Amino acid sequence: MSSIFFSNKCAGRFFIGLSVIVASFGCATSANKFYALNKDLVDIAQLPGSYCENIISNGWVYYAPFINWDTKDVCLLSSQEVKKSGLLARQNIITGVVQVLDLTKINPKLNSFVGIDSDDSGNVYMVTRDESILVKVVVNENIFHLSEIETIKLSLPEEGFSTNVLFYKEYVYVSPMKHGLFLRVKANDFSSESVDIIDVSSIDSEATGYNGLCVDSNGFIWAAPSWNGKTRIGKVVRINSSDFTINGTTIIDLSLINPKAKGYHGVCYCDGKVIFSPHYSDDEKFHGNIAIIDIDKPTINGVVILDANTENSSIGGMVNCERVGESVWFFPYMNNKDDQNREDPDTIVILDTKTLKQTYLNIAGTIKDAAAIFYDGAFDGRYMFLSPHKSFIDGKKCWDSRALKIDTTKMVKKMEK
Repeated sequence: MSSIFFSNKCAGRFFIGLSVIVASFGCATSANKFYALNKDLVDIAQLPGSYCENIISNGWVYYAPFINWDTKDVCLLSSQEVKKSGLLARQNIITGVVQVLDLTKINPKLNSFVGIDSDDSGNVYMVTRDESILVKVVVNENIFHLSEIETIKLSLPEEGFSTNVLFYKEYVYVSPMKHGLFLRVKANDFSSESVDIIDVSSIDSEATGYNGLCVDSNGFIWAAPSWNGKTRIGKVVRINSSDFTINGTTIIDLSLINPKAKGYHGVCYCDGKVIFSPHYSDDEKFHGNIAIIDIDKPTINGVVILDANTENSSIGGMVNCERVGESVWFFPYMNNKDDQNREDPDTIVILDTKTLKQTYLNIAGTIKDAAAIFYDGAFDGRYMFLSPHKSFIDGKKCWDSRALKIDTTKMVKKMEK
Protein backbone atom coordinates (compact mmCIF):
# COMPACT_ATOMS: atom_id res chain seq x y z
CA MET A 1 0.00 0.00 0.00
CA SER A 2 1.02 3.55 -0.40
CA SER A 3 2.52 5.27 2.64
CA ILE A 4 -0.11 8.00 2.17
CA PHE A 5 -2.51 5.82 4.13
CA PHE A 6 -1.95 2.72 6.21
CA SER A 7 0.80 1.20 4.06
CA ASN A 8 1.00 -2.43 3.08
CA LYS A 9 -0.60 -4.72 5.59
CA CYS A 10 2.49 -5.87 7.40
CA ALA A 11 5.51 -4.06 5.99
CA GLY A 12 6.40 -2.13 9.12
CA ARG A 13 5.24 1.35 7.96
CA PHE A 14 2.19 2.25 10.00
CA PHE A 15 -0.33 5.03 10.49
CA ILE A 16 0.22 6.55 13.93
CA GLY A 17 -2.67 8.93 14.56
CA LEU A 18 -4.83 6.40 16.40
CA SER A 19 -4.50 7.17 20.12
CA VAL A 20 -8.17 8.06 20.65
CA ILE A 21 -9.42 4.97 18.87
CA VAL A 22 -6.98 2.61 20.56
CA ALA A 23 -7.75 4.01 24.00
CA SER A 24 -11.41 3.17 23.57
CA PHE A 25 -10.46 -0.50 23.12
CA GLY A 26 -7.53 -0.75 25.49
CA CYS A 27 -9.51 0.01 28.64
CA ALA A 28 -12.30 -2.45 27.84
CA THR A 29 -12.69 -5.72 29.67
CA SER A 30 -13.23 -9.06 27.97
CA ALA A 31 -16.93 -8.79 28.78
CA ASN A 32 -17.41 -5.70 26.61
CA LYS A 33 -18.89 -5.75 23.16
CA PHE A 34 -18.90 -2.82 20.77
CA TYR A 35 -21.50 -1.96 18.15
CA ALA A 36 -20.78 0.14 15.07
CA LEU A 37 -23.11 3.13 14.80
CA ASN A 38 -21.92 4.23 11.37
CA LYS A 39 -21.83 1.44 8.76
CA ASP A 40 -22.12 1.87 5.00
CA LEU A 41 -22.66 -0.90 2.45
CA VAL A 42 -21.43 -0.40 -1.11
CA ASP A 43 -21.95 -2.92 -3.90
CA ILE A 44 -18.54 -2.91 -5.58
CA ALA A 45 -19.38 -5.28 -8.45
CA GLN A 46 -20.97 -4.35 -11.77
CA LEU A 47 -22.16 -7.94 -11.68
CA PRO A 48 -23.01 -9.63 -8.37
CA GLY A 49 -20.05 -11.55 -7.07
CA SER A 50 -17.61 -11.99 -4.24
CA TYR A 51 -14.13 -10.87 -3.28
CA CYS A 52 -11.21 -12.05 -1.16
CA GLU A 53 -8.45 -9.80 0.16
CA ASN A 54 -8.32 -6.02 -0.06
CA ILE A 55 -5.69 -3.28 0.37
CA ILE A 56 -5.52 0.52 0.35
CA SER A 57 -3.27 2.37 -2.08
CA ASN A 58 -3.15 6.08 -2.99
CA GLY A 59 -6.65 6.85 -1.79
CA TRP A 60 -8.34 3.75 -3.24
CA VAL A 61 -9.46 0.45 -1.71
CA TYR A 62 -8.68 -2.44 -4.06
CA TYR A 63 -10.65 -5.71 -3.82
CA ALA A 64 -9.31 -8.98 -5.26
CA PRO A 65 -12.09 -10.76 -7.26
CA PHE A 66 -13.12 -14.34 -6.55
CA ILE A 67 -16.56 -15.46 -7.88
CA ASN A 68 -19.28 -13.81 -9.98
CA TRP A 69 -22.19 -14.79 -12.22
CA ASP A 70 -24.25 -13.41 -15.09
CA THR A 71 -27.48 -12.57 -13.32
CA LYS A 72 -28.58 -9.31 -11.74
CA ASP A 73 -29.89 -11.05 -8.61
CA VAL A 74 -28.53 -9.51 -5.43
CA CYS A 75 -27.38 -12.86 -4.12
CA LEU A 76 -27.23 -16.34 -5.60
CA LEU A 77 -26.90 -19.47 -3.54
CA SER A 78 -23.44 -20.98 -3.93
CA SER A 79 -25.00 -24.26 -5.10
CA GLN A 80 -26.17 -22.53 -8.27
CA GLU A 81 -23.97 -22.14 -11.31
CA VAL A 82 -21.29 -19.52 -10.82
CA LYS A 83 -18.06 -18.64 -12.56
CA LYS A 84 -14.70 -17.40 -11.39
CA SER A 85 -14.41 -13.64 -11.42
CA GLY A 86 -11.81 -11.37 -12.93
CA LEU A 87 -13.60 -8.17 -11.88
CA LEU A 88 -10.93 -6.21 -10.02
CA ALA A 89 -12.75 -3.44 -8.14
CA ARG A 90 -11.53 -0.30 -6.49
CA GLN A 91 -13.43 2.17 -4.33
CA ASN A 92 -12.37 5.78 -3.77
CA ILE A 93 -11.98 6.46 -0.06
CA ILE A 94 -13.20 10.06 -0.27
CA THR A 95 -15.90 10.02 -2.95
CA GLY A 96 -17.01 6.38 -2.75
CA VAL A 97 -16.78 6.07 -6.55
CA VAL A 98 -16.32 2.46 -7.67
CA GLN A 99 -14.33 1.42 -10.77
CA VAL A 100 -14.09 -2.12 -12.13
CA LEU A 101 -11.66 -3.80 -14.54
CA ASP A 102 -12.54 -7.15 -16.12
CA LEU A 103 -9.14 -8.85 -16.30
CA THR A 104 -10.58 -11.82 -18.21
CA LYS A 105 -10.76 -9.59 -21.29
CA ILE A 106 -6.96 -9.86 -21.41
CA ASN A 107 -6.78 -13.53 -20.48
CA PRO A 108 -9.76 -15.71 -19.46
CA LYS A 109 -7.51 -17.39 -16.89
CA LEU A 110 -7.09 -14.14 -14.94
CA ASN A 111 -9.75 -14.98 -12.39
CA SER A 112 -10.33 -16.19 -8.83
CA PHE A 113 -7.58 -14.24 -7.06
CA VAL A 114 -6.50 -15.07 -3.51
CA GLY A 115 -3.91 -12.42 -2.69
CA ILE A 116 -3.38 -8.69 -3.24
CA ASP A 117 -0.86 -6.01 -2.28
CA SER A 118 0.65 -2.82 -3.71
CA ASP A 119 4.05 -1.19 -3.96
CA ASP A 120 5.22 2.32 -3.04
CA SER A 121 4.22 3.63 -6.47
CA GLY A 122 0.65 2.37 -6.12
CA ASN A 123 0.99 -0.56 -8.53
CA VAL A 124 -1.21 -3.50 -7.51
CA TYR A 125 -0.15 -7.17 -7.42
CA MET A 126 -2.41 -10.22 -7.27
CA VAL A 127 -2.10 -13.97 -7.81
CA THR A 128 -4.70 -16.35 -9.23
CA ARG A 129 -5.65 -19.38 -7.20
CA ASP A 130 -5.91 -22.05 -9.89
CA GLU A 131 -3.49 -21.02 -12.63
CA SER A 132 -0.86 -19.39 -10.36
CA ILE A 133 -0.54 -16.33 -12.57
CA LEU A 134 1.06 -13.35 -10.86
CA VAL A 135 -0.50 -10.08 -12.07
CA LYS A 136 0.81 -6.53 -11.91
CA VAL A 137 -1.65 -3.68 -12.48
CA VAL A 138 0.41 -0.59 -13.32
CA VAL A 139 -1.28 2.54 -11.97
CA ASN A 140 0.22 5.63 -13.63
CA GLU A 141 -1.09 8.98 -12.35
CA ASN A 142 -4.11 7.17 -10.99
CA ILE A 143 -4.99 5.69 -14.40
CA PHE A 144 -6.88 2.40 -14.12
CA HIS A 145 -7.27 0.48 -17.38
CA LEU A 146 -6.50 -2.86 -19.02
CA SER A 147 -3.57 -1.63 -21.11
CA GLU A 148 -1.44 -1.45 -17.96
CA ILE A 149 -1.52 -5.16 -16.99
CA GLU A 150 1.57 -7.40 -16.79
CA THR A 151 1.59 -11.13 -15.95
CA ILE A 152 3.97 -13.94 -15.03
CA LYS A 153 2.97 -17.62 -15.17
CA LEU A 154 4.57 -19.20 -12.11
CA SER A 155 6.08 -22.64 -12.50
CA LEU A 156 4.74 -24.78 -9.66
CA PRO A 157 4.34 -28.50 -8.88
CA GLU A 158 1.27 -30.25 -10.25
CA GLU A 159 -1.86 -29.54 -8.12
CA GLY A 160 0.04 -26.87 -6.23
CA PHE A 161 -1.06 -23.26 -6.23
CA SER A 162 -0.29 -19.88 -4.66
CA THR A 163 -2.23 -18.15 -1.88
CA ASN A 164 -0.89 -14.68 -1.02
CA VAL A 165 1.30 -11.84 -2.22
CA LEU A 166 3.33 -9.31 -0.22
CA PHE A 167 5.36 -6.37 -1.46
CA TYR A 168 8.44 -5.48 0.58
CA LYS A 169 11.16 -3.13 -0.61
CA GLU A 170 11.91 -4.15 -4.22
CA TYR A 171 10.29 -7.61 -4.25
CA VAL A 172 6.87 -9.23 -4.47
CA TYR A 173 6.68 -12.40 -2.36
CA VAL A 174 4.29 -15.30 -3.06
CA SER A 175 3.30 -18.07 -0.61
CA PRO A 176 2.58 -21.73 -1.51
CA MET A 177 -0.28 -24.18 -1.01
CA LYS A 178 0.17 -27.95 -1.48
CA HIS A 179 3.89 -27.40 -2.07
CA GLY A 180 6.82 -25.70 -0.34
CA LEU A 181 8.01 -23.23 -2.98
CA PHE A 182 8.19 -19.64 -1.74
CA LEU A 183 8.80 -17.24 -4.61
CA ARG A 184 9.77 -13.64 -5.01
CA VAL A 185 10.05 -11.46 -8.11
CA LYS A 186 11.58 -8.03 -8.62
CA ALA A 187 8.80 -5.48 -8.91
CA ASN A 188 10.77 -3.30 -11.35
CA ASP A 189 11.84 -6.28 -13.46
CA PHE A 190 8.54 -8.09 -13.59
CA SER A 191 9.50 -11.19 -15.56
CA SER A 192 9.97 -14.91 -15.11
CA GLU A 193 13.74 -14.36 -15.30
CA SER A 194 13.67 -12.33 -12.06
CA VAL A 195 11.89 -15.02 -10.01
CA ASP A 196 13.79 -16.43 -7.02
CA ILE A 197 12.64 -19.69 -5.38
CA ILE A 198 13.31 -21.50 -2.13
CA ASP A 199 11.76 -24.86 -1.20
CA VAL A 200 11.06 -24.94 2.53
CA SER A 201 9.88 -28.55 2.28
CA SER A 202 13.56 -29.45 1.98
CA ILE A 203 13.79 -28.46 5.67
CA ASP A 204 10.52 -30.08 6.74
CA SER A 205 8.45 -32.26 4.40
CA GLU A 206 5.19 -31.09 6.04
CA ALA A 207 5.93 -27.40 5.42
CA THR A 208 3.84 -27.28 2.28
CA GLY A 209 0.75 -25.15 2.84
CA TYR A 210 0.57 -21.46 3.77
CA ASN A 211 -2.10 -18.77 3.74
CA GLY A 212 -0.93 -15.34 4.82
CA LEU A 213 2.26 -13.26 4.58
CA CYS A 214 3.65 -10.33 6.52
CA VAL A 215 7.01 -8.74 7.27
CA ASP A 216 8.28 -7.58 10.64
CA SER A 217 10.37 -4.51 11.51
CA ASN A 218 13.59 -6.51 11.12
CA GLY A 219 12.82 -7.47 7.52
CA PHE A 220 11.82 -11.09 8.15
CA ILE A 221 8.97 -12.52 6.07
CA TRP A 222 6.46 -14.62 8.05
CA ALA A 223 4.01 -17.13 6.56
CA ALA A 224 0.87 -18.45 8.28
CA PRO A 225 0.66 -22.28 8.34
CA SER A 226 -2.57 -23.59 6.87
CA TRP A 227 -3.16 -26.84 4.94
CA ASN A 228 -0.75 -28.94 2.92
CA GLY A 229 -3.33 -30.91 0.95
CA LYS A 230 -3.50 -33.71 3.50
CA THR A 231 -3.62 -32.15 6.93
CA ARG A 232 -3.71 -28.80 8.75
CA ILE A 233 -0.28 -27.69 9.87
CA GLY A 234 1.13 -25.39 12.55
CA LYS A 235 4.62 -24.94 11.11
CA VAL A 236 5.31 -21.22 10.76
CA VAL A 237 7.89 -20.19 8.16
CA ARG A 238 10.20 -17.21 8.80
CA ILE A 239 12.45 -16.05 5.94
CA ASN A 240 15.18 -13.44 6.07
CA SER A 241 14.45 -11.06 3.19
CA SER A 242 18.18 -10.23 3.08
CA ASP A 243 19.04 -13.93 2.74
CA PHE A 244 16.32 -15.50 0.61
CA THR A 245 17.75 -19.01 0.90
CA ILE A 246 17.24 -22.13 2.96
CA ASN A 247 20.00 -20.86 5.28
CA GLY A 248 17.89 -17.76 5.95
CA THR A 249 14.77 -19.80 6.75
CA THR A 250 13.42 -20.90 10.14
CA ILE A 251 10.44 -23.15 10.91
CA ILE A 252 8.54 -22.86 14.21
CA ASP A 253 5.94 -25.55 14.99
CA LEU A 254 3.06 -23.98 16.95
CA SER A 255 1.48 -27.37 17.58
CA LEU A 256 4.33 -28.21 19.97
CA ILE A 257 2.81 -25.61 22.30
CA ASN A 258 -0.82 -26.52 21.63
CA PRO A 259 -1.78 -29.48 19.39
CA LYS A 260 -4.81 -27.51 18.21
CA ALA A 261 -2.66 -24.60 16.97
CA LYS A 262 -2.93 -25.52 13.32
CA GLY A 263 -4.79 -24.25 10.29
CA TYR A 264 -4.31 -20.47 10.19
CA HIS A 265 -5.49 -17.94 7.63
CA GLY A 266 -3.75 -14.58 7.77
CA VAL A 267 -0.91 -13.00 9.74
CA CYS A 268 -0.18 -9.45 10.98
CA TYR A 269 2.77 -7.66 12.53
CA CYS A 270 2.25 -5.26 15.43
CA ASP A 271 4.83 -3.76 17.81
CA GLY A 272 7.30 -6.60 18.01
CA LYS A 273 4.72 -9.38 17.71
CA VAL A 274 3.69 -11.53 14.75
CA ILE A 275 0.05 -12.57 15.17
CA PHE A 276 -1.69 -15.41 13.31
CA SER A 277 -5.42 -15.52 12.55
CA PRO A 278 -7.03 -18.87 13.56
CA HIS A 279 -9.23 -20.66 11.06
CA TYR A 280 -9.78 -24.42 10.69
CA SER A 281 -8.39 -27.52 12.41
CA ASP A 282 -8.01 -31.19 11.59
CA ASP A 283 -11.09 -32.16 13.60
CA GLU A 284 -13.19 -30.21 11.05
CA LYS A 285 -13.91 -27.39 13.46
CA PHE A 286 -13.30 -23.70 13.11
CA HIS A 287 -11.11 -22.71 16.05
CA GLY A 288 -10.05 -19.56 17.90
CA ASN A 289 -6.43 -20.30 18.87
CA ILE A 290 -4.70 -16.98 18.15
CA ALA A 291 -0.94 -17.53 17.90
CA ILE A 292 1.52 -14.78 18.88
CA ILE A 293 5.30 -14.86 18.37
CA ASP A 294 7.78 -12.38 19.83
CA ILE A 295 10.13 -11.39 16.98
CA ASP A 296 13.02 -11.16 19.49
CA LYS A 297 12.39 -14.81 20.40
CA PRO A 298 11.73 -16.52 17.04
CA THR A 299 11.55 -19.97 18.65
CA ILE A 300 9.01 -22.07 20.53
CA ASN A 301 10.00 -20.12 23.66
CA GLY A 302 8.62 -16.95 22.09
CA VAL A 303 5.17 -18.39 21.30
CA VAL A 304 1.92 -17.59 23.12
CA ILE A 305 -1.38 -19.28 22.20
CA LEU A 306 -4.51 -17.33 23.17
CA ASP A 307 -7.85 -19.11 22.77
CA ALA A 308 -10.55 -16.62 21.77
CA ASN A 309 -13.17 -19.27 22.53
CA THR A 310 -12.31 -19.10 26.24
CA GLU A 311 -13.91 -15.67 26.49
CA ASN A 312 -16.57 -16.02 23.79
CA SER A 313 -17.72 -19.52 22.85
CA SER A 314 -19.18 -18.38 19.53
CA ILE A 315 -15.81 -17.15 18.23
CA GLY A 316 -13.77 -19.16 15.76
CA GLY A 317 -12.99 -19.52 12.10
CA MET A 318 -11.54 -16.06 11.59
CA VAL A 319 -9.86 -15.06 8.36
CA ASN A 320 -7.10 -12.47 7.89
CA CYS A 321 -6.31 -9.58 10.21
CA GLU A 322 -5.46 -5.88 10.13
CA ARG A 323 -3.46 -3.68 12.47
CA VAL A 324 -5.24 -0.69 14.02
CA GLY A 325 -2.78 1.20 16.21
CA GLU A 326 -1.78 -1.16 19.05
CA SER A 327 -4.68 -3.51 18.27
CA VAL A 328 -5.24 -6.21 15.67
CA TRP A 329 -8.67 -6.89 14.16
CA PHE A 330 -9.65 -10.45 13.16
CA PHE A 331 -12.48 -10.79 10.65
CA PRO A 332 -15.33 -13.32 11.03
CA TYR A 333 -15.57 -16.06 8.42
CA MET A 334 -17.39 -18.89 10.17
CA ASN A 335 -17.64 -20.03 13.77
CA ASN A 336 -16.85 -23.14 15.77
CA LYS A 337 -20.02 -25.02 14.83
CA ASP A 338 -20.19 -27.89 12.36
CA ASP A 339 -21.41 -27.45 8.79
CA GLN A 340 -24.95 -28.55 9.64
CA ASN A 341 -25.32 -26.19 12.59
CA ARG A 342 -23.68 -23.01 11.42
CA GLU A 343 -24.31 -19.83 13.37
CA ASP A 344 -24.03 -16.42 11.77
CA PRO A 345 -20.47 -15.03 11.95
CA ASP A 346 -21.23 -11.59 13.31
CA THR A 347 -18.30 -10.63 15.54
CA ILE A 348 -14.94 -9.01 14.82
CA VAL A 349 -12.36 -9.88 17.49
CA ILE A 350 -10.13 -6.97 18.53
CA LEU A 351 -6.93 -7.94 20.33
CA ASP A 352 -4.95 -5.38 22.34
CA THR A 353 -1.38 -6.46 21.58
CA LYS A 354 -0.02 -4.86 24.77
CA THR A 355 -2.39 -6.44 27.30
CA LEU A 356 -3.57 -9.39 25.13
CA LYS A 357 -7.14 -8.59 26.16
CA GLN A 358 -9.95 -9.04 23.67
CA THR A 359 -12.96 -6.92 22.86
CA TYR A 360 -15.64 -7.62 20.28
CA LEU A 361 -17.26 -5.59 17.55
CA ASN A 362 -20.70 -6.89 16.65
CA ILE A 363 -21.72 -6.37 13.00
CA ALA A 364 -24.91 -8.44 13.07
CA GLY A 365 -27.70 -7.14 10.89
CA THR A 366 -25.31 -5.29 8.59
CA ILE A 367 -26.84 -6.88 5.49
CA LYS A 368 -30.60 -7.20 5.42
CA ASP A 369 -31.79 -10.78 5.98
CA ALA A 370 -28.22 -12.08 5.98
CA ALA A 371 -25.16 -12.06 8.20
CA ALA A 372 -22.08 -11.29 6.15
CA ILE A 373 -18.84 -13.20 5.84
CA PHE A 374 -16.07 -10.71 5.21
CA TYR A 375 -12.74 -12.02 3.93
CA ASP A 376 -10.39 -9.19 4.86
CA GLY A 377 -10.15 -5.60 6.02
CA ALA A 378 -8.13 -2.51 5.12
CA PHE A 379 -7.74 0.47 7.46
CA ASP A 380 -7.06 4.08 6.40
CA GLY A 381 -6.66 5.67 9.84
CA ARG A 382 -10.37 6.14 10.53
CA TYR A 383 -12.43 3.81 8.37
CA MET A 384 -12.21 0.04 8.16
CA PHE A 385 -13.18 -1.33 4.75
CA LEU A 386 -14.31 -4.98 4.87
CA SER A 387 -14.02 -7.13 1.76
CA PRO A 388 -17.28 -9.00 0.94
CA HIS A 389 -17.27 -12.74 0.38
CA LYS A 390 -20.42 -14.63 1.41
CA SER A 391 -23.68 -14.22 3.30
CA PHE A 392 -26.19 -16.56 4.92
CA ILE A 393 -29.80 -16.77 3.76
CA ASP A 394 -32.04 -19.27 5.56
CA GLY A 395 -28.96 -21.12 6.78
CA LYS A 396 -27.44 -21.46 3.30
CA LYS A 397 -24.30 -19.76 2.03
CA CYS A 398 -24.43 -17.41 -0.92
CA TRP A 399 -21.91 -15.12 -2.59
CA ASP A 400 -22.08 -11.41 -1.87
CA SER A 401 -20.42 -8.28 -3.28
CA ARG A 402 -21.51 -5.68 -0.72
CA ALA A 403 -18.44 -4.17 0.94
CA LEU A 404 -18.76 -2.73 4.44
CA LYS A 405 -17.25 0.57 5.60
CA ILE A 406 -17.07 1.10 9.39
CA ASP A 407 -16.31 4.44 11.04
CA THR A 408 -14.08 3.38 13.94
CA THR A 409 -14.66 6.69 15.74
CA LYS A 410 -18.39 5.99 16.04
CA MET A 411 -18.77 2.80 18.00
CA VAL A 412 -20.71 2.28 21.21
CA LYS A 413 -19.82 -0.08 24.06
CA LYS A 414 -22.37 -2.43 25.59
CA MET A 415 -21.74 -4.46 28.71
CA GLU A 416 -22.53 -8.15 28.45
CA LYS A 417 -23.90 -9.95 31.48
